[in-house]
Formats: sequence, C-alpha cells, structure tokens
Amino acid sequence: IGLNDIGAVGYFSGVEIVDLWGLSDVDIAERRLEGHLNPIEIGWAAQTRGVEVVAMYEDVLEETGGPPMEWVPIVDWHIKRNAVCGSSKLTWFATTSEAGPTLRAQLEEWSPQLPSTVDVRWR
Repeated sequence: IGLNDIGAVGYFSGVEIVDLWGLSDVDIAERRLEGHLNPIEIGWAAQTRGVEVVAMYEDVLEETGGPPMEWVPIVDWHIKRNAVCGSSKLTWFATTSEAGPTLRAQLEEWSPQLPSTVDVRWR
C-alpha cells in the first residue's frame, strides 16, 4: 500500500508500506525537497514499487499537482473532529483501473467497521 501518513499504519498493520511522501524513503524525500515531486514522479514511484492501492490525503497530493492521472479514486473518508491525522479527508485510490473493482469491494466490506466519526463518500 502506498501512503503519505505512514505512522500508525506502518506500526499496526503488518503490510508492506511504500512511503509516497518521503518520510521514510530517501529518493522520494530528495525529489520532494528539490521541488521535483509531481504526479508523474509519484505515479512512477508507486508503479516501480508494485503499489496497487494508495491511501493519501488528497490535499497533500494537491501540493505536488494532484494525484497521477491513471489513479482511480474509490472513496473518501471524511474524519469529523479530526485531532491527530494530517488531514480530515483521506482518499483511497487504485493505481490502475483494473485494480479498482477489487479495492472497492474490499473497502465496501470493511467500511462498516469504521467509527461513526468517519463519513464514507463513494466516488
């Protein structure tokens, strides 16, 4: 999974994480610091690392020109009374159109477990 907020997910999930914002990835961090991180670079980083699923704050992506064109937004999670996350809106993306239906089905199955403080808005 590709993320920009790697903390708790990295610690608790047990899944392989690709840091697409540069907190734990030197290549991404250098591109970001040099002002070269853009949708093409982010898409390339995800593709070369085998990422099929991305969960990122879309407003963070806007800082670099938005999400890569090939990414398919599946759902937005809007966090009410957010006090700890980097943004109140988390967007789940499939990195290819082929991965979209599977991701949507998985998130539809899992979304009822979210706390009532999260509004789910399907795209």
